[in-house]
Amino acid sequence: MKRSLKKYGSLLFIVFMTFLSFWYLGREESVMGMVAKIPVLMYHSVSDSTEEMYSVPVSKLESDLKYLKAQGYESITCKKLAEILKEGKGMPKKPVIVTFDDGYYNNLVRALPVLEKYDMSAVISVIGEETKRYDECEDRALSYACLNSQDIKELIASGRIEIANHSYKMHHQGARRGTMQIKGEDGEKYKEVFCEDTKKCHDYILEKCDYTMTTYTYPYGQITESTKAYLGEMGYNILLSCDGRINFLDDVTLPLSLGRFNRDGRASTEEFMRKSGI
Repeated sequence: MKRSLKKYGSLLFIVFMTFLSFWYLGREESVMGMVAKIPVLMYHSVSDSTEEMYSVPVSKLESDLKYLKAQGYESITCKKLAEILKEGKGMPKKPVIVTFDDGYYNNLVRALPVLEKYDMSAVISVIGEETKRYDECEDRALSYACLNSQDIKELIASGRIEIANHSYKMHHQGARRGTMQIKGEDGEKYKEVFCEDTKKCHDYILEKCDYTMTTYTYPYGQITESTKAYLGEMGYNILLSCDGRINFLDDVTLPLSLGRFNRDGRASTEEFMRKSGI
């Protein structure tokens, strides 16, 4: 009886391992054995001196980047991360991703010089309708103006900035909160609305800047589970949320959703880095 049970158990183990092998082989763009801790930092506007929840003084941005360098962190973009995950190699020992949401003009004027000073890269997420608006006006107010197409091309030309899709016009709080599905909204209708908006921003940046975006930043971080599949179908590899969590990557599949820590301009560098797990 014991021999039969032992034999039966062995057969079950073999069947299970065979199934597991086929399951892994069927995972598209999966990475075997990749383990990494990746904090993602989320900035918005960069001010001259204002300290607010979504505005950090340029002096504190510099303090943050200086701190990261001193601790041995190496910045990568989301495009670079996707490339590393696909190839299964090349991950820095201490990676960090620096992001800027909403595409403020001050990201070019104030943030880029600091990134260059510390030889760091960043991801800047632009809102399509805002880019178009500033393509059609001369407003260059550093406190609130957004990047126009020429600004975006200048950032891309620097070689250290990735541009991400922050929706075309879903960065609003109304009946639809960001990209969220409205209660009672038909699933197919929701897919059509979301995909059309995403494509409109994607196509505008491609036309005006000759640049293909592959990272999607959810407005307000409000993720609807079904959109992950839609974005994957449209060629988006990395999805940025507002979840305050550190990312531990192990055998991941693209598209990959990452958590981020908001940089409150009122906090010190040490407080922010401690909160971010750095």
